[in-house]
Amino acid sequence: MASISHVHFVCIPETYAAGADVQCSFVITEHLEIHSRDWVGLYKVGWRSSSDYFYYEWSPVPSNYVPGTEVANRVVFPGNLTVIIQRM
Repeated sequence: MASISHVHFVCIPETYAAGADVQCSFVITEHLEIHSRDWVGLYKVGWRSSSDYFYYEWSPVPSNYVPGTEVANRVVFPGNLTVIIQRM
C-alpha cells in the first residue's frame, strides 16, 4: 500500500537550545484542503497514537492560501515546554 504525505515538514533541526521557541515550518500540498481547525502537535518519545500529543498549536490558514495550490506555513511552539520530543 502506497502512502503519500500531503504535509512536508522542512528545516526542522535535530535539537533546540533549552528555552528556545520551536519553529515548525511545513509545506501543504495542493492535494490537501486547509481548515481553520488544523493543528500541529508535539509528541513525547515513544508515542503510539495521534491522540498522545503533549502539546499542540492551531495552524493558521495562510492569507495567501488558494485552494488547490501548494502553500508554506508555520507554527511556533513556546520555548518553556520541558519535554523530549521525537521527530517523525
